[in-house]
Amino acid sequence: MKAATEEQLADEDDVHAYEKNGNSSQQRRNVTENHVTIEPVKTEMYRPKVEDRVWYVSETDLDWMSTGCYILGTGGGGSPYSHMLRMRSILRDGGIIRVINPHDLKDDDQVGCGGGAGSPTVGIEKLPGDE
Repeated sequence: MKAATEEQLADEDDVHAYEKNGNSSQQRRNVTENHVTIEPVKTEMYRPKVEDRVWYVSETDLDWMSTGCYILGTGGGGSPYSHMLRMRSILRDGGIIRVINPHDLKDDDQVGCGGGAGSPTVGIEKLPGDE
């Protein structure tokens, strides 16, 4: 069994304090300080970061893409929310998400698929290939 991390111990202390003191305004302030606040973005002023034909996806982009998937999706692919959370976590951990045009790849470039979205049943609904 692994030893608890400092963060896990702090979370446990927070739970014990809540049980002892209830949900006081001081505790709400402490909880709020531990979360990232996303500032509202003016839609008409926002420009995605695109350099040398590479789009560097931001949290704002993720939020808007997720909303677009809800609006434009047909309902068979499942919710985009969990995928948005996963990608947001990558960005918050210092990762970079890039979108490039496939025509910018060289003939011998290799590309790996880092994930997929949607219902897993779509992937198994394949034709046998002999029709």
